[in-house]
Amino acid sequence: MPHTFTTTTGREYRIRLTVGEIDRIRSIMGIDLAMPHEPSPSTGESVLSDERRLGVRLMENPVLLATTVFHLAVKPDSKTHVPSDDAEFRAFLDALDGEKAAELTEAFFKELSDFFRRFRPHVNEWLEAIHSASRRENSSSNVAESSEVPTPTDGPSAN
Repeated sequence: MPHTFTTTTGREYRIRLTVGEIDRIRSIMGIDLAMPHEPSPSTGESVLSDERRLGVRLMENPVLLATTVFHLAVKPDSKTHVPSDDAEFRAFLDALDGEKAAELTEAFFKELSDFFRRFRPHVNEWLEAIHSASRRENSSSNVAESSEVPTPTDGPSAN
């Protein structure tokens, strides 16, 4: 079931993730939503470098996340990356204040988690853990005491 969010203009958007959308986002943006627990190959960072994992980068970079969601929810038929000076893109970004960016983040990570729930349960567990850690960090008054980002396992957990 797709997840929704609204912008400050009151417009509601629906995020729906499919294998086709994952492929299209990879072609357009060069990021692989199928591997949110893996480090970005373009960074050359070690697998142990949690901050370079796509899921963490999306959680921490509101522009990267909003751009990804723009291609999923606003321009689901686009075949090229939207230019940063595109009027519709700028209006979309401008309609995301802190509250609405949090709503967008929540909808995106719920959709991503739902996608992986049966397909790759270990990835789903990792996504839920980083999302939970981020929510705790954001609700904490002391950002310096942030939670550690969990390291994904190679397979399903033995729970």
